[in-house]
Amino acid sequence: MAAVVTVFAAAFTAAFAPPRALAAEERQSVLAGPLLAGIRDVDPRGLTTLVPFRRRTPSGFLYPYPLLPQPFHGDRFLLRASVEAGWLFERGDDHEARYTEYADLRDGPLLRRFSFEGKQREGLFHFLLEGGSVGRADGFYRAELGQTGRFRLRARYDALPHVYGDDARILFRGVGSETLSLPAGLVPGANPAGDVAAALAGVGERRIVQSRNDSTVDLRVSLRPELTWLSAYHLDRRHGERPFGGTLGLPFGTTNSGSVTELLEPIESRTHEVSTALEWATTGLQANLRYRASLYDNRRESLTWENPFAASDLGFLLVPGPPAGRAALAPDNASHQLQGELAAALPWQGRFVASGAWTRMQQDETLLPATINGNITSFSNLPRRHAGARVDTWMLQSKLRLRPVRPVDLQLDFRLFDRDGDTNYTALDPATGAYGYVVEDLGPTNRVGAPPFSHRRWHVGAGADWRITRRTKLGLAYTHEETRRANRARQLTRDDRLRAHLSSRLFQAGNTRFSYEFLKRTGSDYDPTRDAAYYASSPLSVALAGPARSLQPFRQYDLARSQGHELEWRTNWGIGQSGDLAFTTRYRERDYGSDYGVRDERGAEASLDASWLPSPRVEVHGSAGIDWRDRRMRTIDSSFGPPNDLRAGGPTFPFPNTWSWQSVVTTLSTGTGLTLHPLRTIDLVVDYRLLYSRERVDTDFDRAGGALPFGIDPATAVRRYAPQRLVDHVLSISGTKHWTDQLALTLLYRLYDSTIVDAQQTGLAPLINQNLYLASIDDDFRVHLVALTARFRY
Repeated sequence: MAAVVTVFAAAFTAAFAPPRALAAEERQSVLAGPLLAGIRDVDPRGLTTLVPFRRRTPSGFLYPYPLLPQPFHGDRFLLRASVEAGWLFERGDDHEARYTEYADLRDGPLLRRFSFEGKQREGLFHFLLEGGSVGRADGFYRAELGQTGRFRLRARYDALPHVYGDDARILFRGVGSETLSLPAGLVPGANPAGDVAAALAGVGERRIVQSRNDSTVDLRVSLRPELTWLSAYHLDRRHGERPFGGTLGLPFGTTNSGSVTELLEPIESRTHEVSTALEWATTGLQANLRYRASLYDNRRESLTWENPFAASDLGFLLVPGPPAGRAALAPDNASHQLQGELAAALPWQGRFVASGAWTRMQQDETLLPATINGNITSFSNLPRRHAGARVDTWMLQSKLRLRPVRPVDLQLDFRLFDRDGDTNYTALDPATGAYGYVVEDLGPTNRVGAPPFSHRRWHVGAGADWRITRRTKLGLAYTHEETRRANRARQLTRDDRLRAHLSSRLFQAGNTRFSYEFLKRTGSDYDPTRDAAYYASSPLSVALAGPARSLQPFRQYDLARSQGHELEWRTNWGIGQSGDLAFTTRYRERDYGSDYGVRDERGAEASLDASWLPSPRVEVHGSAGIDWRDRRMRTIDSSFGPPNDLRAGGPTFPFPNTWSWQSVVTTLSTGTGLTLHPLRTIDLVVDYRLLYSRERVDTDFDRAGGALPFGIDPATAVRRYAPQRLVDHVLSISGTKHWTDQLALTLLYRLYDSTIVDAQQTGLAPLINQNLYLASIDDDFRVHLVALTARFRY
């Protein structure tokens, strides 16, 4: 067994973007990167005698140079292994939450990744064990055991931290439990803001983090040549805290009453997922039958916190408020799904696929009393002890593909989906006959029931592709979708979509594609009062106008009649025998045809990518992109007026209360990189990435009207907010020395530099009037990261 040491060259450069969250199946830690990159190097020979020239994909892109296989060693049982380890150094603002949000980048020893693999020389047995970022908060591990063609057993473990903030100021005691209490000296519900400020002065900064650990085991067994059994178990464990809002009286428009308190929700949950399936496959027929179950177990039922503030603090008079508040947390719940699929080969090179699924989601959590104040008895009795909530869905869909003549492809799709919500809960105290539930002591809401969100949707689509010439294809597709909802302002919506595209290989190495898409939504009449019964004070009362959606011409954007267009152009060219150039641009717009609500949205994007690979020793790449989005909305704040007068401009929704909002987001990105092998034993990698994002928000309102909250001076009210900007730079430089085929050393330097400008966070203090915040602020950061590692490969 030969010993080898390798550093992070390709490993670190593979992750040149700032840390981000990844899907479980691709999550591999920021430090570890792709396992394959560290185990195998590019074959210095480049090509083989069987393939003496570079090949391109069907769309014209060059295939990369092949990797050098890592050989197995042994006699009857073949083995190979690889280990990378070293030390990580970092200096700078390395505790900033945005830097460590999804990664563990602490100084110290680093077992970056390892792999151990074996197989029988003449048998079918094989195994694999691999992992990365060992011993760190973002570590991951994989294992596989099996016999080719007979069975395969896989196991996986992934850890993912999520850091919300590193400088939070937390007044309460008992963080992580279901009860948050005030420090000594403060009286629940009877403190002036000055006393709260004094208690907060001695509180230090704290880190807020939630950890997620995923574990999966799956088994695949071949029962017969055409029949396979699959089974899997997945456990998702989460623990820690995350920000959570508690409200005791809305404070908007006043500085001395009501309160908002930013709390920490305790996280301690388990999600168990189990599945089993049978797969049948023959030459012309495939069929699958699968069952899935998901059980969510939340170890935290509710969050209770002592109120830091009085109801009103007038200076000369202190009015006591509720002593405590309580909020229910996510309930335990379960879902069960049964799914079947069938696929068959047809004449005319055709294929038919049909599938169906039935799902039941339910939760029967024990309901909490409406208030924790023992002096209030009007809402102490619940109509039932458990939630009894249930949702059933079923889905049927089919796809048909045919080629009746050689240049023509036809497709036909159909899908039917039904959702039936069955909760039927009415907030009624059977002893007193009082409707509603308590938000604040003696302050019931006007919501008396849970609106049913049942709906049925069917979708049909048809399309054809015609190969006009050997290199040019024309396509046309149309889809129609209808959705009928049980309880929305528009019961029926119809969405139509027409798409045409033309693709052509104008050159031997290149491809160009144009497409245009037209979208239109129509539907039944719009009734803004349809859900009034669910926010009335009782089932038989008249609902007071108030929510913006009750404004007669206001349209909820997912129900509004709308029209849209989308244009796209994609093209790529082969530059000689070693280069690629690709360009993509897209423009889309959607007009909702509404005077009030979301009015329209537009977006455009363009990207350019280039690469040059003249030999296995040199690779150069670069990219640039821009993304622009614009969205506008308008509405009218309600005033005191007749509850049934929902007209725009009437006494309930007067025109002087009109206000509008517009958001424009622009994102620019660019990057370039160089990989160089000047000598057979030397690798050099340089990579740079820049991301710039800017959002501008503009508002408009009548300064003499009633759109502004009480207490805001119309003369100084802001119309245009300071833009929010984010600029990220990531520079990565690494060099690797291969001492032997089994031993390599790598030295890596990486610079993270990020600047953020956010007026909403500038000068944010923990205490503002009678509002208490965690006051965790996103700061600029610059971090220098250096890693020295060694690879041992057998």
